[in-house]
Amino acid sequence: MAVYKVIQDIEAEDKIIGPLTLKQFIFAFISAGIWFLGFMIARSTAWPVMFIFLFISIPTTFLAAPLGRDQPNDVWLAAQIRFFLKPRKRIWDQSGIKELVTITVPKREPHVYTDGLSQIEVRSRLTALASTIDSRGWAVKNVAVNLYNQPGYINSQEESSSDRLINPITLPAAVPDVDITANDDPL
Repeated sequence: MAVYKVIQDIEAEDKIIGPLTLKQFIFAFISAGIWFLGFMIARSTAWPVMFIFLFISIPTTFLAAPLGRDQPNDVWLAAQIRFFLKPRKRIWDQSGIKELVTITVPKREPHVYTDGLSQIEVRSRLTALASTIDSRGWAVKNVAVNLYNQPGYINSQEESSSDRLINPITLPAAVPDVDITANDDPL
C-alpha cells in the first residue's frame, strides 16, 4: 500500500531562509542595516546616539522574529493596534434597521379620462349607444321598426331584409321527454 504525504498548513507563507519567510527576511535585513548604521555612528561619535537607532530597530527586529506559528508578527501587531484604537463599546440597536437606500415615490399626475365632456353629454351618448345596440343598428338609420313584434317579423317573406343569422322557423323543435325503463335495456 502506497503512503502519500498530505499537504498541511497550505495558507502559511513559504520559508525562504531557515524559519524566516520572505517578508520576515526583508524586515531582518532592514533591522540589521539599522543596527549596523547605529553601531558605526555610535562608535565614531557618542553612545547616546545609539538609543535613537535602538528605538527605530526594535519594531523591525520584532517584525523579523518568527514568534507566531499561525500568524505572522505584522498581522498580529496590526490586529493589536486595531484593537486598542477601535472603540469597544457597542450599543444594541433594538430595531436593527439600517436605512441604506432611500426610496422616493415619484409624484403622480392626475390623469383625466373624460375628454372634457359634461355628465349630460355622457348620458346622452350612452343612451344613443344603448338604443343602437337594442335596435340592432336600425336606430342610427332612424327607422321605426318594432323588432319585438315577432309574428310580423318572423313571417316576413323577404329573407334579404331580415338581419337574423338563423331563421326561427328552421330552429329545432322541443324534444318530448321519453322515460327509459329497465325493460328497455338490452343488456
